[in-house]
Amino acid sequence: MPGKTQSNQTSELYAALQVAKTTPKETPLLIRSDSEYVINGLTKNLTHWEDKGWIGVSNSEMFKATAAWPRSRSSTTSLQWVKGHNGETGNEGADRLAGEGALLPQAENLNLDAPANFVHTGAKLATMTQASLYMGILEQKKSQERMGTIVSLDLARWAIKDLSNKLPTDRAIWKSIRNKDITRKIREFLWKSMHNAYKCGKFWNNIPGLEQRATYSWNAMHQGKK
Repeated sequence: MPGKTQSNQTSELYAALQVAKTTPKETPLLIRSDSEYVINGLTKNLTHWEDKGWIGVSNSEMFKATAAWPRSRSSTTSLQWVKGHNGETGNEGADRLAGEGALLPQAENLNLDAPANFVHTGAKLATMTQASLYMGILEQKKSQERMGTIVSLDLARWAIKDLSNKLPTDRAIWKSIRNKDITRKIREFLWKSMHNAYKCGKFWNNIPGLEQRATYSWNAMHQGKK
């Protein structure tokens, strides 16, 4: 998975993008995946996301490119969900190759080029609300999400998967840690933890002369000390 935004979801989406991009256009294509995120995003959610101009949609640029390539093909493109870790030959092989790929040198540039005239941008005014338009304005000003936060979101998502067999979206995770049934102190702790805001561990590695605190703070944290 090239680029800085690496997670299970982006990698699964990138795989679908590469298949749609490299398969000959005249050849019927069937993409089989255990990712409901990818399949739902490219099918039942796609029209709604395009109508609202992709406002509030995570990984929107990658979804735009991934949707554009099948549209540019002269033959059919189908998607099929398969259950993961269930002995499915292709799925097991994909997991094995993903493990091997994770050990390769990282490619810096993520190529999201798409065929001209097949990328749907803009929003339908009839579908927009004042709140969604305001969110769109905020997104234009929002700084790039830090890699540490992206990793924390993915760790949380798969921990939830182990407990509930569900993979929540980024928005669902952020909403849950703001739940009013949780005390304010715990909400603050969860928010800071997701953003790696606590001054412990590798935080100190980037401060000249204080690198030794990284080891001390990590050990102290696991021994229950302040």
